[in-house]
Amino acid sequence: MSQPRPASFLEEQLRQVQERKKRYASFFESTDKQTKEVGIVGTLLEAKEKAEGPQGIRRLRATASEFPDCEAVNAANKRVGYEVTELVKRVKRGRSDLARKEWSEDEVVAALNAQILRKDIRSFGNDFAARILVIHTDEPLLLASHDQLIPLIEKKAFGPVRNLDEAYLLFSYWPGGGGYYPFVRLRLILANRQAG
Repeated sequence: MSQPRPASFLEEQLRQVQERKKRYASFFESTDKQTKEVGIVGTLLEAKEKAEGPQGIRRLRATASEFPDCEAVNAANKRVGYEVTELVKRVKRGRSDLARKEWSEDEVVAALNAQILRKDIRSFGNDFAARILVIHTDEPLLLASHDQLIPLIEKKAFGPVRNLDEAYLLFSYWPGGGGYYPFVRLRLILANRQAG
Protein backbone atom coordinates (compact mmCIF):
# COMPACT_ATOMS: atom_id res chain seq x y z
CA MET A 1 0.00 0.00 0.00
CA SER A 2 1.43 3.37 -0.96
CA GLN A 3 1.78 6.29 1.41
CA PRO A 4 -0.47 9.32 0.79
CA ARG A 5 1.34 12.02 -1.10
CA PRO A 6 2.33 14.96 1.13
CA ALA A 7 0.31 18.04 0.32
CA SER A 8 2.03 20.98 -1.24
CA PHE A 9 1.98 24.24 0.67
CA LEU A 10 -0.79 25.59 -1.59
CA GLU A 11 -2.87 22.43 -1.27
CA GLU A 12 -2.53 22.59 2.50
CA GLN A 13 -3.57 26.26 2.57
CA LEU A 14 -6.63 25.50 0.41
CA ARG A 15 -7.59 22.60 2.68
CA GLN A 16 -7.38 24.84 5.74
CA VAL A 17 -9.49 27.54 4.10
CA GLN A 18 -12.11 24.95 3.16
CA GLU A 19 -12.22 23.66 6.73
CA ARG A 20 -12.72 27.20 8.08
CA LYS A 21 -15.24 28.16 5.43
CA LYS A 22 -18.59 29.06 6.85
CA ARG A 23 -21.35 27.70 4.67
CA TYR A 24 -24.50 29.35 6.07
CA ALA A 25 -25.13 33.12 6.04
CA SER A 26 -21.58 33.71 4.86
CA PHE A 27 -21.88 36.89 2.77
CA PHE A 28 -19.57 38.94 5.00
CA GLU A 29 -16.94 36.21 5.49
CA SER A 30 -13.39 37.14 4.57
CA THR A 31 -9.86 35.82 4.72
CA ASP A 32 -9.27 37.07 8.25
CA LYS A 33 -11.12 38.72 11.13
CA GLN A 34 -9.65 42.22 10.72
CA THR A 35 -10.35 42.37 6.98
CA LYS A 36 -13.89 41.16 7.62
CA GLU A 37 -14.56 43.74 10.36
CA VAL A 38 -13.15 46.70 8.42
CA GLY A 39 -15.16 45.57 5.39
CA ILE A 40 -18.39 45.42 7.39
CA VAL A 41 -17.93 48.87 8.96
CA GLY A 42 -16.90 50.29 5.57
CA THR A 43 -20.02 48.78 4.00
CA LEU A 44 -22.23 50.41 6.67
CA LEU A 45 -20.52 53.78 6.18
CA GLU A 46 -21.00 53.58 2.40
CA ALA A 47 -24.66 52.59 2.82
CA LYS A 48 -25.20 55.50 5.23
CA GLU A 49 -23.56 57.96 2.81
CA LYS A 50 -25.73 56.70 -0.03
CA ALA A 51 -28.88 57.07 2.09
CA GLU A 52 -28.06 60.15 4.20
CA GLY A 53 -25.23 62.00 2.48
CA PRO A 54 -21.62 62.56 3.58
CA GLN A 55 -20.83 61.27 7.06
CA GLY A 56 -17.40 62.86 7.48
CA ILE A 57 -15.82 59.59 8.60
CA ARG A 58 -12.31 58.87 7.34
CA ARG A 59 -9.23 56.76 8.06
CA LEU A 60 -11.13 53.59 8.93
CA ARG A 61 -8.79 50.86 10.15
CA ALA A 62 -8.66 47.77 12.30
CA THR A 63 -7.35 48.27 15.82
CA ALA A 64 -4.52 46.28 17.30
CA SER A 65 -6.64 45.68 20.41
CA GLU A 66 -9.42 43.21 21.03
CA PHE A 67 -11.99 45.94 21.72
CA PRO A 68 -13.11 47.88 19.75
CA ASP A 69 -12.57 46.09 16.44
CA CYS A 70 -12.14 49.21 14.28
CA GLU A 71 -11.67 52.92 14.59
CA ALA A 72 -11.98 55.95 12.36
CA VAL A 73 -11.86 59.73 12.62
CA ASN A 74 -15.00 61.87 12.37
CA ALA A 75 -15.47 65.34 10.84
CA ALA A 76 -14.46 66.95 14.17
CA ASN A 77 -11.17 65.02 14.02
CA LYS A 78 -12.22 62.83 16.96
CA ARG A 79 -11.80 59.06 17.18
CA VAL A 80 -14.84 56.84 16.65
CA GLY A 81 -14.76 53.22 17.85
CA TYR A 82 -16.63 50.40 16.10
CA GLU A 83 -17.38 46.97 17.50
CA VAL A 84 -18.65 44.34 15.04
CA THR A 85 -20.79 41.29 15.78
CA GLU A 86 -23.09 38.97 13.87
CA LEU A 87 -26.79 38.15 14.11
CA VAL A 88 -27.15 34.52 13.09
CA LYS A 89 -29.46 31.85 14.43
CA ARG A 90 -27.62 28.87 15.81
CA VAL A 91 -28.89 25.44 14.85
CA LYS A 92 -29.73 22.64 17.23
CA ARG A 93 -27.65 19.51 17.15
CA GLY A 94 -28.67 17.11 14.46
CA ARG A 95 -30.07 19.80 12.16
CA SER A 96 -28.36 20.76 8.97
CA ASP A 97 -26.39 23.97 9.30
CA LEU A 98 -27.57 24.88 5.80
CA ALA A 99 -31.28 24.71 6.66
CA ARG A 100 -32.98 28.08 6.53
CA LYS A 101 -33.82 29.40 9.95
CA GLU A 102 -37.23 30.82 10.71
CA TRP A 103 -37.33 33.95 12.89
CA SER A 104 -40.26 35.50 14.72
CA GLU A 105 -40.30 39.25 15.32
CA ASP A 106 -39.83 38.60 19.05
CA GLU A 107 -36.79 36.39 18.35
CA VAL A 108 -35.16 39.08 16.21
CA VAL A 109 -35.74 41.77 18.85
CA ALA A 110 -34.53 39.51 21.68
CA ALA A 111 -31.42 38.47 19.73
CA LEU A 112 -30.57 42.09 18.87
CA ASN A 113 -31.04 43.16 22.49
CA ALA A 114 -28.88 40.27 23.71
CA GLN A 115 -26.07 41.25 21.31
CA ILE A 116 -26.30 44.90 22.36
CA LEU A 117 -26.20 44.10 26.08
CA ARG A 118 -23.35 41.60 25.60
CA LYS A 119 -21.22 44.17 23.74
CA ASP A 120 -22.17 47.02 26.08
CA ILE A 121 -20.58 45.26 29.06
CA ARG A 122 -17.13 46.35 27.90
CA SER A 123 -16.02 49.93 27.93
CA PHE A 124 -14.36 51.45 24.89
CA GLY A 125 -12.56 53.82 27.23
CA ASN A 126 -12.63 57.61 27.12
CA ASP A 127 -10.54 57.91 23.96
CA PHE A 128 -13.55 57.76 21.63
CA ALA A 129 -16.02 60.52 20.79
CA ALA A 130 -18.53 57.85 19.73
CA ARG A 131 -18.83 54.13 20.40
CA ILE A 132 -20.77 52.29 17.72
CA LEU A 133 -21.93 48.69 17.49
CA VAL A 134 -22.45 47.21 14.01
CA ILE A 135 -24.51 44.01 13.97
CA HIS A 136 -24.38 42.37 10.57
CA THR A 137 -26.58 39.59 9.21
CA ASP A 138 -26.83 37.44 6.14
CA GLU A 139 -29.76 35.41 7.42
CA PRO A 140 -31.67 34.65 4.20
CA LEU A 141 -35.18 35.04 5.60
CA LEU A 142 -34.31 38.28 7.42
CA LEU A 143 -32.74 39.74 4.29
CA ALA A 144 -35.73 38.69 2.18
CA SER A 145 -38.12 40.45 4.57
CA HIS A 146 -35.91 43.43 5.45
CA ASP A 147 -38.39 45.96 4.04
CA GLN A 148 -41.08 44.73 6.48
CA LEU A 149 -38.64 44.07 9.32
CA ILE A 150 -36.91 47.47 9.40
CA PRO A 151 -40.08 49.47 10.27
CA LEU A 152 -40.84 47.02 13.09
CA ILE A 153 -37.30 47.28 14.48
CA GLU A 154 -37.37 51.09 14.26
CA LYS A 155 -40.26 51.10 16.75
CA LYS A 156 -38.31 49.09 19.35
CA ALA A 157 -35.90 50.36 21.99
CA PHE A 158 -32.87 48.36 23.07
CA GLY A 159 -30.82 48.39 26.23
CA PRO A 160 -30.34 50.13 28.59
CA VAL A 161 -26.72 50.75 27.60
CA ARG A 162 -23.89 52.51 29.43
CA ASN A 163 -21.04 52.33 26.94
CA LEU A 164 -22.55 52.34 23.44
CA ASP A 165 -23.68 55.54 21.72
CA GLU A 166 -25.13 54.03 18.53
CA ALA A 167 -25.99 50.61 17.14
CA TYR A 168 -26.91 49.47 13.62
CA LEU A 169 -28.22 46.33 12.01
CA LEU A 170 -26.61 45.87 8.58
CA PHE A 171 -28.07 43.37 6.14
CA SER A 172 -26.11 41.75 3.34
CA TYR A 173 -26.43 42.95 -0.25
CA TRP A 174 -29.94 43.23 -1.68
CA PRO A 175 -30.03 43.27 -5.50
CA GLY A 176 -33.45 44.95 -5.80
CA GLY A 177 -33.79 48.67 -6.53
CA GLY A 178 -30.39 48.89 -8.20
CA GLY A 179 -28.66 47.06 -5.39
CA TYR A 180 -27.94 48.29 -1.88
CA TYR A 181 -27.12 47.23 1.68
CA PRO A 182 -30.18 47.71 3.89
CA PHE A 183 -29.47 48.95 7.41
CA VAL A 184 -31.37 50.34 10.36
CA ARG A 185 -30.21 52.41 13.31
CA LEU A 186 -31.29 50.72 16.51
CA ARG A 187 -32.82 53.02 19.10
CA LEU A 188 -30.82 52.71 22.32
CA ILE A 189 -32.01 53.44 25.84
CA LEU A 190 -29.10 55.27 27.44
CA ALA A 191 -28.54 54.43 31.09
CA ASN A 192 -27.14 56.94 33.53
CA ARG A 193 -23.51 57.53 32.59
CA GLN A 194 -20.68 58.62 34.78
CA ALA A 195 -18.58 61.47 33.47
CA GLY A 196 -15.17 60.15 32.42
